[in-house]
Amino acid sequence: GIEQITEAELAQYAELLDFDQEGTREERAFRFWLQNLGLEINNLFDDFADGIKLLKAFDIISPGIVDWRRVNMNPRMVFAKGENCDYAIVLGKSLKFSLVGIAGTDIVNKNKKLVLALVWQMMRYHIVATIKKLSAGGKDVTDAEMVAWANQKVASSGKRSSINNFKDPSIATAHFLLDLCHATVPGIVNYDIVTPGADDAQKEN
Repeated sequence: GIEQITEAELAQYAELLDFDQEGTREERAFRFWLQNLGLEINNLFDDFADGIKLLKAFDIISPGIVDWRRVNMNPRMVFAKGENCDYAIVLGKSLKFSLVGIAGTDIVNKNKKLVLALVWQMMRYHIVATIKKLSAGGKDVTDAEMVAWANQKVASSGKRSSINNFKDPSIATAHFLLDLCHATVPGIVNYDIVTPGADDAQKEN
């Protein structure tokens, strides 16, 4: 079955994140993925801060998981936003995400590392669910099978990027994630504005 993420792996992932004042290369890659799901996301941290779009993302990757009666759809006050985000954390734990030390207030306060750690697990869950639907008999899949599927998907679109595993340093350029988005929804990526990612400034763009 799917390999559960350990606290050590999550910490190791968090250490790889390199932020600037405006945003991150990972935020941009995850934003593309969420836009591919049909969500209007302009800035991951700002748009998830009240919990509504975050919960919508949960409902897309695991249909029916959100009890919308529990959600404040017009959260003007900080505590209301916090309740929505706390609920998102509860849902994440129900999907066996590793969320020790992550609270709703971290999302409200736009804690970049913790928000990205949550969204990374959401994307991983969604990829697993997608591959499981396509696999024979709906069997569970391993990380290695997910990587193989993603590489095949990208290759079938005519792109040449690939990864060895989810810790592959080349992921930092976001090229592979962009190519995977393109392979899933042709035309969604404007390659005219994609930089080589040779340095940190380019990776962030």
